[in-house]
Amino acid sequence: MSAPRPPHRAPPPTSRAPRARPSSRDAIVLRTVALAALVGGTIALASSSSGSLSQCLAARGVTLDASSVRWLEAPGLRARRVLFLGREKGDLRDLYVATVRTGANDSVIALDDLSNLTRSPDADEDRLVTSGRWAAFTTRAGGAVAAVTLVDTTGDPAARENTGDTSARLRAAVTRWQQTGRRDGYGTWRYDLVPTARQVTLALGPENLSVRAEARVIRIELPSLRVAQGERFVRARPRLSGTIGGITWLVDTVRAIPWVGSAPIAWAEHVAFGLKNDIARARIQVQGDHSQTEVAEDLADVLAAGTAGHTEGRVIDWPPPPLTPMISPRLAREGEWSAAAEDDPFVGRNPGAPGRALTRPPRTPPRSAPRSPPRRPWR
Repeated sequence: MSAPRPPHRAPPPTSRAPRARPSSRDAIVLRTVALAALVGGTIALASSSSGSLSQCLAARGVTLDASSVRWLEAPGLRARRVLFLGREKGDLRDLYVATVRTGANDSVIALDDLSNLTRSPDADEDRLVTSGRWAAFTTRAGGAVAAVTLVDTTGDPAARENTGDTSARLRAAVTRWQQTGRRDGYGTWRYDLVPTARQVTLALGPENLSVRAEARVIRIELPSLRVAQGERFVRARPRLSGTIGGITWLVDTVRAIPWVGSAPIAWAEHVAFGLKNDIARARIQVQGDHSQTEVAEDLADVLAAGTAGHTEGRVIDWPPPPLTPMISPRLAREGEWSAAAEDDPFVGRNPGAPGRALTRPPRTPPRSAPRSPPRRPWR
């Protein structure tokens, strides 16, 4: 007799078979198709809905000098920068930089950023040339070329310096970004022509800038910026960047935002300074008038420099008579002239001339009507 068969058991459940992954060749094909679709869509968008650089700038209120267009990057999928000369209505030409996305034949798909790099209302920029990272142009004022300016399009060297206060560097980076559209900004070096010239030609190469100002020849080496030839015909004007306090920088930064402007800042300053004045008046009413002591402290360095008679020789009607105060009683030395200190950084010296004099302005009468802030003009 044969052995009994074991009971039948169902096979254990199996998981769903994994989905076949595309091969590396299929992945390459898919990526190629996606890239082709993106490029094709970009070209189609450029041909159907884009416009020329001149048309896009006109929509921003800037008239383009078409002969001055200088592209800084080659065409591609990324945004490109372009330098050019342009003008707003009623103004002379300035140097502009724009960041744009382009399609076929340099047609503009999108204008990402537009910045005026010179902002010189009384001068006309001309003869823009580029070579690699460098650009140069002339500045004409009063019918004559007054200066030549070099531009480093890779950025301001100060942006690459890791020295100084961290907060000051951060504020400077924000200011450069706001003014130029780039965190590192643009390096600029101006060379004034001595004397000015009617006709100037520029030749910019990778190693030097050659300037021919009528019969004079000037050569500036790159990147050292050293004047190798014609040094007596130019005067370098360094661009100095001062350091300002955080509150002043914040006010200037907000004022420069196009959709904010100066009107709201003027209203806020009116309210803030008016409130400060009201507090000062209330303090005087409660604690008394200490103007004599405050005047003595404010004029301590000026009065210590000497009297108005300490001048270099006799000069008729100098100094002038004291000013007549409008408020009584008269404060000590109010309206009187006094010679400035020899080390005063705000008063220039003219050898052989009488010493310049300073005075404390007389006080003005108090306001007859209570202060009331004006209506917000931007509403």
